[in-house]
Amino acid sequence: MQTCEPTYYILTLSQVCSLSPVILPLRSLQSLSSARPSTNGVYGPSTVFRWNRLARTDSRLTLFSRRVQTEAAVPGEEKRKNRIPVTWKSLGIATVMAGALWGTMMYLKHEKEQASAAERQKQIGKAKIGGEWELTDHNGKPRTSADFHGSWVLLYFGFTHCPDICPDEIEKMIKTADLLEKERPENKVQPLFITVDPDRDSVPAVARYVKEFSPKLIGLTGTTEQVSKAAKAFRVYFSSGSPDADNDYIVDHTIIVYLIDPEGKFVDYYGQTKTAEQMVQQIEGHMNRFSYLRW
Repeated sequence: MQTCEPTYYILTLSQVCSLSPVILPLRSLQSLSSARPSTNGVYGPSTVFRWNRLARTDSRLTLFSRRVQTEAAVPGEEKRKNRIPVTWKSLGIATVMAGALWGTMMYLKHEKEQASAAERQKQIGKAKIGGEWELTDHNGKPRTSADFHGSWVLLYFGFTHCPDICPDEIEKMIKTADLLEKERPENKVQPLFITVDPDRDSVPAVARYVKEFSPKLIGLTGTTEQVSKAAKAFRVYFSSGSPDADNDYIVDHTIIVYLIDPEGKFVDYYGQTKTAEQMVQQIEGHMNRFSYLRW
C-alpha cells in the first residue's frame, strides 16, 4: 500500500507575507523573525509551514479585513440599530395610553365638580324652595311652572319701574343664558322674569320691558294672589313703599336669580356678587351632576 507523504514548501519571508493582504498574527511573525536563514537565503525546515494551514489562516484574515472595512464604511450603523422602530403596534399602545390619561383627567374633573356641588348643596340646606305657579306671560298666554319642565330655568323676581338693580341683574341673567347656550347647546336654558308689582305691571307693560333685554326672555305677571303665591314658593320677600306726589313708588324685594332643573326642582341661587362667568361655572357643574345621575 502506497503512503502519501504531506507536501512541504520552502518559502522565504517575503513569499509568506505576500500570501495575506493583512498582517499575519503576531505569533506567526515571531516564529518567522526567530528563524535563521541558511547560507543560500532560504529558510530551513524549522520555518516550513503546511500550505493548507497557512491558506486557512490567510482566509480568516481576509474575511476579518473585509469585516473591518465594511463596519468602517458605515459609521452610523450602530446608531440605527439602537433606534426603536415606529410600528402600528407602538402607535396603538401610545393611543391607548393617551386615552387612559384623558379618561383619568375627565374622571378627576367630574369628581371635583361633584364635591363642589355637594358642598354647595350642604350650604343651601334642605329648605323647601320652589313650587307650582300659574301666571300670564307678556303675550297674554296663560303659563304654569310645568310648561318649562325639560329646560333649565333662570328665574328673577323684580318690577318694571326698578331704576337700576333689576336691569343689571336681568342683563347678567341673559348673559349667563347666552354663555350656557354657547358652551352647552344640548341643554336648553330659559330665563324668566316674574313681576312683584302686579298693580302697575300689566301684560303690555311687561311686554315692553322684556323686549329691552332679549327675545328669549319671558315676562310673567298676574293677579296679586297669583304673584304672591309664586313669590312665597321661592321665599321671595317684597314690599311696596309709600307713593310720592306722582304716585310713583319703589318695591323692596329679594335680589336673587334662582336655578331650576329640567324636572322643575330648585337647585341653586345666585346673589348680586356673582358674575355671569361664575354662575356659568357653577351651573355647568349642576348640569353634569344632573346628567350623571340619570345616565
